[in-house]
Amino acid sequence: MGKMVQLTDTNYIFNENNGRDGIFLLSAKGDVIYANENANTFFAFKIGSSFLSVIPKKDREKIYSFYEKLSRGESISYVSSSIKNVEVSIYPITKEKNVVMFVGVIKDITRIKEMELCTKKILKKEEIFRENVSHYFFNPLVIAKGYLQLLLNEDVGKKERKKLEAIKTAVERIESVVKNTVTRGKIEE
Repeated sequence: MGKMVQLTDTNYIFNENNGRDGIFLLSAKGDVIYANENANTFFAFKIGSSFLSVIPKKDREKIYSFYEKLSRGESISYVSSSIKNVEVSIYPITKEKNVVMFVGVIKDITRIKEMELCTKKILKKEEIFRENVSHYFFNPLVIAKGYLQLLLNEDVGKKERKKLEAIKTAVERIESVVKNTVTRGKIEE
């Protein structure tokens, strides 16, 4: 269970999360009033200092751009441009429509970013696979089907026509399987 934090200037009690997230509290003016150990692994929080003085300079512009939203009592979330794979979210706490404090959460999103990268690589491989299937299978099948049609348009005997029709049907079935593999990712006619 987390430890309880009594805030002196309000009636709020905060139950600290024992998870991996960094948690910090800011006064309505934006001064740091609390930061757990995990928050301090990301930023060097100092009680009483301004939140803007704690975060890296590159991130300050983002906070400035969100200031209007925060002052209206809306929450914000941004990915830090200074610290790799860190997402910072700030939630205003209001009382009678006035912001009395902010609760901030800092998440290490390294695993999420790694999964996104892995997903992008897999999707790229799938795209290349489909392009290769189209190029190496679908195109030759269409060419073969075209030549078969030219032969069928010629004056051929009944026996030869039957064989050519059977070949055309087989090519069309293979073409259908290749098309379904490329467009739907399923091996079926």
